[in-house]
Amino acid sequence: MIQQPTTLEGVRHSAKLFTNSLNLNKRKEFGQYFTGMSLGRLLAYLAFDPKHKTVLDPMAGHGDLLDSVAEYAAKNNVRLSHIDGIEYDKFVALECQKRINSCATIFGHKKSKIEIGNAFNLDLLKKKFQRHYDLVIANPPYIRYQSLSENTDSQFHQTEIRNELLNIVNAIAPHNEKQIWSILVKNYSGLADLTIPSWILSALLVKPGGKLALVVPDTWRTRDYGRIVHYLMLRLFKLEYIVEEGLGLNWFPDAQVRTNLIVASRLPTAESNLSVALRKNNYDTRVISISSHYFNNQLFDLHSPTNDTNNFERYDLSCDVQLDSLLNVSKLSWIKQLEPNEHDSSVSISQKILNILPEKIIPNICRPSDLDIGVGQGLRTGCNEFFYVTKTGKSKGEDDQIEVSDKFGGGLYYIPRTTLKSVIKNQSQLKSDEVEIDKIKTAILDLKGWIHPNDYGKLNTKEGGHLLKQFRIMPKELSKLVNLASQVKFHKKNDVKFIYELSAVKTNIRQPNLERKLVPRFWYMLPQFAKRHMPTIFIPRLNHTLPTPKLNSEPPILIDANFISLWSNGGHGWKPEGLFALFRSTWVKVCMELRGTPMGGGALKIEATHLRDIPLPKLNIKEVEKMNLLGRDLFDKGNGIHTQNQIDFFVLKSIIGSENSNELLKNINQKLSAIGQSKVNIRRK
Repeated sequence: MIQQPTTLEGVRHSAKLFTNSLNLNKRKEFGQYFTGMSLGRLLAYLAFDPKHKTVLDPMAGHGDLLDSVAEYAAKNNVRLSHIDGIEYDKFVALECQKRINSCATIFGHKKSKIEIGNAFNLDLLKKKFQRHYDLVIANPPYIRYQSLSENTDSQFHQTEIRNELLNIVNAIAPHNEKQIWSILVKNYSGLADLTIPSWILSALLVKPGGKLALVVPDTWRTRDYGRIVHYLMLRLFKLEYIVEEGLGLNWFPDAQVRTNLIVASRLPTAESNLSVALRKNNYDTRVISISSHYFNNQLFDLHSPTNDTNNFERYDLSCDVQLDSLLNVSKLSWIKQLEPNEHDSSVSISQKILNILPEKIIPNICRPSDLDIGVGQGLRTGCNEFFYVTKTGKSKGEDDQIEVSDKFGGGLYYIPRTTLKSVIKNQSQLKSDEVEIDKIKTAILDLKGWIHPNDYGKLNTKEGGHLLKQFRIMPKELSKLVNLASQVKFHKKNDVKFIYELSAVKTNIRQPNLERKLVPRFWYMLPQFAKRHMPTIFIPRLNHTLPTPKLNSEPPILIDANFISLWSNGGHGWKPEGLFALFRSTWVKVCMELRGTPMGGGALKIEATHLRDIPLPKLNIKEVEKMNLLGRDLFDKGNGIHTQNQIDFFVLKSIIGSENSNELLKNINQKLSAIGQSKVNIRRK
């Protein structure tokens, strides 16, 4: 018989061994990345109040956070009356029970209770737990929305979770807040991972005057689906702390996204009933970025009035700025229901940038759409292995030779040159700031207007024959390739599909409609290309340096979905070089850096949503002409520093006013560069 550990350190060590024994695939599937005592102690330090007597972790794991709170409370001579937790994994829950029972005994707390079950189950909450807690602390499992909708074996399903949350709102939310909570629950995005509904649930369980403490992916500040919980924090809580991973720090090395700590105090219902915009006393949020040295040595001096920049950086983010940011990008109905329409919002600027601008300056800024600039994402084919081919450089009459992917045998085929459209697939094809079309060997199979002989035969009837006039029959080698592709099987998890059954390929298919004169489309026919597929400039979605634009060729070629695309919609007189110069400016590059999402490995991920509301200088047509000239100079004069400085100064003058001296502009630009480089350094280490 194995002897059970009797000391707290023994129990903690047992929990660590248990974690290491978990199957890696299971950990990923259920988001079982446990917090660890070091991070738990930091969160407990930030969140615990000596008045707290009850604590709950609704996603308890094996108990790191509850252990940390129990330890911190004891050090401050506080005896907790309830240390409660919920854990859905039976074996993890049993490990947690053993550990928290030991904590309660050793630290002298009254009661501990760990229940096995789903935290979104109203019956479990009503029968086993208190209605609200002084402190709710949690590290919600990071389970992506694809798993929530596709994994039929999982107990976490999108619809069930939302319905259960609504039931919980009706049962325990304060009467005069029920409408607010219901709107938020009904409107959080179906693209959200499990963090978002878990965040809402945890917040619901905090009593007025209590605190919420969370470990969450930092994507909540940059993704559209995070705006619901950001607003929740502003409306129903005082968001006190956002703690970021700083220089050399990575709390979860195995995770693909970086992490924030959130600490917020629940507002009294009398205050939460008022919309954020109408409140007289709004609060600032302290944003802290801590270094690995600070964290590893557990210095815990975040409340100190001095700013020890060697160990951490901090700044205050006003509630008004946060609300403006939400209102500017949220065209959805839910926020219009919760905030008055008369709120005067302007395009938001990062607090870090506002801090370096002259006082009392009202920045002259606008969105890209105000300058007639479109923002989107490049081409998604649904099956790159088929639609992407490599040109060998050989030709025969009107045909070019291509090589297909290994998935389809890696063979060589001669196909009509008109079916091949050059494409930028990834950054390795880009050796300079502009596309060099003659060096691009990757192409897209654009088979619109071409029909496979088998499909031709099916349509060649009295009823449908006239529809065939818009098609040419594929030559032998091309039809052979399409035929081969249609027989290849794709293995997806436990499923096997043919190419025409893939979710993003079958949308190409359209049945003929004689009445509407709609010609059919087949799986091998990509839809019509749009401006976003052939943009003027484009920016990589994954960046290891400051995000920087690339200039497309003229005429523009196709760009893959690995890039964010930008183009002029015809107004304001933009030329390609001018658009390139604007997004090459230090101001715009740093704004992109601050809005992007840091990823594992030091990369920064940029999404189209980050750029649709990025603050740009509000330029008139003459100023756009000037930007066009500066952009042309970048290429004519060899991309010189002098021209780049002219662009940077021109952008800053347009934003803060032309009466400011060049010395001031130079100073601001240097500080901007420093902010950008600091963020790059932090995510790289």
